[in-house]
Amino acid sequence: MKSTPELPRRECQRPRVETQAYKEHLPVEGESLMMQRGSLLVQGIAGSGKGFYCNKLVERLRAQGLKVDIDAKTHTPPRRGLKAALSTTGASAMS
Repeated sequence: MKSTPELPRRECQRPRVETQAYKEHLPVEGESLMMQRGSLLVQGIAGSGKGFYCNKLVERLRAQGLKVDIDAKTHTPPRRGLKAALSTTGASAMS
């Protein structure tokens, strides 16, 4: 029995993927983007005002009658946002 041991080889082309770059916005520009029904990612260190900024945006968007979804990495911000949303409608939040 004869063999020619070699490592496996595969010939393939690298897929073409369009990259999308994130753009930094000033707070006023971010607010304008949201009012035009865009999307916004808010990042920053603890205590930098992310929650305050987002709460004000949510208030303005809801005042225009728009539905606002809140998503976060932890359970605390969505719960706060849910309680705030329910308190303005007169409903109660479940814990």
